[in-house]
Amino acid sequence: MRPELDVASVDALLLDDVREQQCPGAAKLLYTPAEAAHCLAIGRTKLFELMRDGSLPSVRIGAVRRIRLRDLEAFVAGSLVSPDEPTVA
Repeated sequence: MRPELDVASVDALLLDDVREQQCPGAAKLLYTPAEAAHCLAIGRTKLFELMRDGSLPSVRIGAVRRIRLRDLEAFVAGSLVSPDEPTVA
């Protein structure tokens, strides 16, 4: 029999999965918008929309933007949906 996992445990497993399987070079501190979009399984346009509206913080280095790994993780953790939460169509 498998032990039940709480939300925090599932969240940690999901973030580990993102680090190990989804994100190239998971030891990196900063990701390009293309890499971050790939990690989140969204398009670059949606990623820039999230940065523009403040949902996903970014770092500006000269003329380029980069996204911190911890901000990607926080975005995913903050986007978890409870099974009881109604879906919006």
